[in-house]
Amino acid sequence: MKKIKKFTCVAIIFCCLFSLQKLSAQVNTQDSLALIALFNSTNGSSWTHTWDTTQPISTWYSVSSCIVNNRITGIYLNNNNLTGTLPPEIGNLDSLKNLELYENNLYGSIPPELWNLVQLKELRLESNMLSGSLPTEIGNLTQLNSFFLDYNNFIGSIPNTIGNLTYLYSLSLSNNQFSDSIPNSIGNLLNLSTLNLSNNLFSNIPSSFSQLSLHDLRISNNPYLDSLPENMFVNYPTIGLGIIFLDNCNFNNLPIPFPSAAISLKINNNRLTFGDIEQILIPTHQYNILNISPQDSVNYTIDTTIHVGNTIVLSTVTDGIYNNYTWKKNGLNLGSNNLPTLTINNSTVADSGVYTCEVSNTVVPLILYRRPISLHIDTVTNLNSTIEQKNIQAHYNRQTGIVSFNGNCKIDKLIVVDIMGRLCFQAHNIQMPFEFELKSGISYVAHLSIKGKETIQKLF
Repeated sequence: MKKIKKFTCVAIIFCCLFSLQKLSAQVNTQDSLALIALFNSTNGSSWTHTWDTTQPISTWYSVSSCIVNNRITGIYLNNNNLTGTLPPEIGNLDSLKNLELYENNLYGSIPPELWNLVQLKELRLESNMLSGSLPTEIGNLTQLNSFFLDYNNFIGSIPNTIGNLTYLYSLSLSNNQFSDSIPNSIGNLLNLSTLNLSNNLFSNIPSSFSQLSLHDLRISNNPYLDSLPENMFVNYPTIGLGIIFLDNCNFNNLPIPFPSAAISLKINNNRLTFGDIEQILIPTHQYNILNISPQDSVNYTIDTTIHVGNTIVLSTVTDGIYNNYTWKKNGLNLGSNNLPTLTINNSTVADSGVYTCEVSNTVVPLILYRRPISLHIDTVTNLNSTIEQKNIQAHYNRQTGIVSFNGNCKIDKLIVVDIMGRLCFQAHNIQMPFEFELKSGISYVAHLSIKGKETIQKLF
């Protein structure tokens, strides 16, 4: 009986070795086992185009034409219903040059072994459910030409070692949750032509972007990006430029020089003003598709009260040479004074209301909307309404940026905005004397609320 069992075990082992030898025909054992691991970990029997693992690997879908010197050099299983995780054995395919597994149902993190595939030229894992962060070992893949991770669930920073991938032609990391600053080393990617970082949470674009010469740039839908680096486009091609998508961020500037031509330019849904856009809409600049509108509203929302009979000047501060201004009260036009200011003399109760201003431009097809000013007229006769009557002295040193307030009353609320209406400082329940620091060399408007009712404005 023991002899029979022993014979049976030997027979089974022989059959397994024979089977593996059959599967491995024309492919070495290391690669064969890695492919079997990929098949098993991604539910291979349910693939759209599955593998018959009883047949030689040379007959398997997508790899049959990618066997060179008994090694697997390419796997093309995109849109093939792979469901599961990537196995660590995939890192044993060390002759692999192309790995395309996009548009599947892969989840979990990328196994660290994958970053050992130093011969990879194309890595496409987009449109899956992969997660985790990118490790510094990404810098090992120095032969990569194309790297796509779009439409996954990656988080964290892009490692600085991405700057090692100097052969990259296309880099696409859109529709993830990458955050923090884009690494400065991205400026090393001098062969890069296509860069897509849209729909992420990046907070800063480094100055090294000026070293790039891209034909296709997409940074849309990054709500924490607010500034584009100076000279960002200085090396861009003057012809053949395809796409620049900068829309749906928080940008407040357009760097000069700006590309003079593009198939499609999107800069809408930012905080750009006419001064930014006028400089790129010149006759020598040509854009086949141009999206500018809308942009964020300008200036700061104001809720202010003045005493009946007093005069107030409402203002809309924005740059641009060719601007036209339309003031409205409670949604109705107030006439065509076409000025950035609206003066209300000898105010009456009838002047109370919500004032807005629409700013158009004869060059730029856009309307900017001033944030509303809610004006209240107070009829209390003993209410003082000027800084001098309140005996408040405000001093701003333009060289140092130091602002000081002195007086004999308490300020309930202080809000300081720049001339573009951006909040720069605020404080409550201020006892004077009071001092604080702003950025020097810039003009500001201060709104002071006293006794819970009154707002006094001071330009300095």
